Amino acid sequence: MIEEVRGGAIDCAVGLLTDAHTVPTSLLRVSLGSELVVVVSSSRTSNRRDGSPWRLRDLSEEGWFLNPRGCGCRAALERAFDRHNLLIQVAAEVFGEDLQLSLLAHGGGLGLVPYRQFERSPYRTHLQALNVADFQVSATVTLIRNAVPGRFDPAIELLAKEMKAKLDHN
Repeated sequence: MIEEVRGGAIDCAVGLLTDAHTVPTSLLRVSLGSELVVVVSSSRTSNRRDGSPWRLRDLSEEGWFLNPRGCGCRAALERAFDRHNLLIQVAAEVFGEDLQLSLLAHGGGLGLVPYRQFERSPYRTHLQALNVADFQVSATVTLIRNAVPGRFDPAIELLAKEMKAKLDHN
């Protein structure tokens, strides 16, 4: 979507960006709020049986339902697996966290989703957020827009203000 804003196909985009995302200097990056991203499972408890947190090596044999390549959170997870010399088992590339949560609740596996979305999911009672000692990722809900003033600036500014207020209250 960054490229669509840069190319003028759309006036702005709102998305979840990690520190690894680069935004061209021709665009403005407006932070709307922070978001914790969690590892989710339907078959595991928050911690291991002994009460200690999970480690990526404990999760390396299970299939992951992840957003397609280009997702910053997925890239962070893949880098973490690489740092530990582990292979990640991608069961399916699924666009959208709601569908991922549904698949996890009905079929098992692991997913990576924003905590607020996990908390509000209708599948919440079937899922568990895992405590993973060697992987944490936070992201920022970000509005991206052209740096050059345009005719939709008042609407974009209102959108940013309302979204920031909503995120601050949740």
